[in-house]
Formats: sequence, C-alpha cells, structure tokens
Amino acid sequence: MAQLGRLAGNPAAARPLLAGAQSAVGMLEDKVSAAQKTIQGMYDQFEGQVYQYVRHLDDVEQMLSNLAEASFQLLPTEAGLAAVKAVWCKTGKEQKKDPEGVLFLTDQRILFEQKQQVATKKVLFFATEKQKVQSLQWEAPVAMLDKVTTSKQGLMKNEDHIEVRFVSGAPLEMAHLHIWQDCDTWQALLNRAKAKEFDKDRAVAIDQSALDKVKAAPSQCPSCGGNISQVILRGQDSLKCEFCGFVIRL
Repeated sequence: MAQLGRLAGNPAAARPLLAGAQSAVGMLEDKVSAAQKTIQGMYDQFEGQVYQYVRHLDDVEQMLSNLAEASFQLLPTEAGLAAVKAVWCKTGKEQKKDPEGVLFLTDQRILFEQKQQVATKKVLFFATEKQKVQSLQWEAPVAMLDKVTTSKQGLMKNEDHIEVRFVSGAPLEMAHLHIWQDCDTWQALLNRAKAKEFDKDRAVAIDQSALDKVKAAPSQCPSCGGNISQVILRGQDSLKCEFCGFVIRL
C-alpha cells in the first residue's frame, strides 16, 4: 500500500503492483471465509449434540410420567427404557376402533397399555359422554423377540410403524403398532434390549440374588412334572404351570 501511494502519479507502474495487492487481498478473504465456516461448523455440531441431549431428557421425563400413571408395576430390578404414544393395529392395518395408548419398553419386557377417552354415548356423530379406559392389553419378554420391521405409512409417508414378531410360545405371535417416534430408533432400541446391551449402562448394578433366583428356578413342575418352558424374569416371585395351573414359588 505504501508503494502504491508513492506511485499514485505513475499509473502504468502502479498497475502491476495493484493487481498483486488485489490477488493477495482475495486470498486473505478466502482464508477468512474458510475459518468462519470451520468455526460455524464446530458450533453447529455442538448445537446438534445439545438438541439431542435435551430431547433425550424430555423422552425420559415423559417415560417416567407414563410409568407413574401406568396400570401395571415394574418388577423389582426392572428398568424402564422408553415409552411412546402408540396405536395397536390388531389386524396389521390401522382401524378407527384400534386401541390407543402407550408402548413401553423395559430391559425385560415390551408392553402395550390402552390409555384413551372412549365415547360411551353419541348424538349423531358427536360424542356426548366419554369414559377413560386404561388397562394393560399385552406384554411379552424381550427375550422372546424374534424380528422387528419398520415402515413409513400414511398419505405423505409420515407415519412411523413397527411390526414386532415373537418366537413360538410367546403370549402373542405378532404386534403391529403405529408410533409417534422414529420407527428406526425403536427398532434399534428393541434389538439392543434383546441383546441386553443396556445392562452395561445401568447406574445401579443388578442384584445378584435376583439373578441367582432365576438360575435356580425349577425346570419341571413339582406337581405334574411338566416341563417349564416359559421365560422367567428377574424379580418374578412365582410362575404358573401351563399344564396343571399349579403356582410355583421361586
């Protein structure tokens, strides 16, 4: 710049120097722009991580609220993992009369609880009286999960659906649910629960006596001698023989 100032009266001599200065300024601007993008990218990544963390805390809070209001109780040492608003599509395709409620996942079970206001009286097509219905519709051990598939349905393909299939001997063969969270996320949660991956992240270690009680459970009914094939869960204090109905204390 000082040289250009001294050559202000000689444009022909100043022109090459000016071109060099303009090129240097352009390179400096490119470096500044690249540095800004790098810094912005770092903050965008951090902002995304904070958003995911806050959303996870919101999901945990909602799960705890649903568990506190549930019509069932967790077993001793059983831990809740997730809960989501859901519709149980009994025929595999969503119908108006299908029960609406909450799908729960624990480290031992998957459960669906109906929880909705059901019309008990209608005038024309409008409900004039409603009654709250809340009851556990079904439950199954996560150990009996066989396969979880996902699908996007609805006119705009914006509805998340999961289909859970169970192995032979489970309380139900298949459950199709329309859920209000990402279906791929729930597929991963169910598979991780089946693989017992969440046991490694527990804040409180599993009581060894509860594990020992499961291991010591009888393989045959002491009353009729029938083989016991049902899955025994931690915290379970008894089971019923499927052959004679005898209640076996654990």
